[in-house]
Amino acid sequence: MTAQEFSEAKMIILDLLGWGVPSEYLLGCGLAREAIYYAFTEMNLRLPRGLDTDGIVPYDPPAHYVLPR
Repeated sequence: MTAQEFSEAKMIILDLLGWGVPSEYLLGCGLAREAIYYAFTEMNLRLPRGLDTDGIVPYDPPAHYVLPR
């Protein structure tokens, strides 16, 4: 996934969450767990329940990339 594609995926995720779609639904849609993990981590969102993070390399985004709460 390119940086542009990842940026677009984050915006789509935010749109879906804003429309009230539960974050757990994204897991069942076939969205890659890595994409969910990195997007949610970068945007400082709570990870969906049931997300298996085993084997995913932890990512600590630089402070200026994280959206404030």
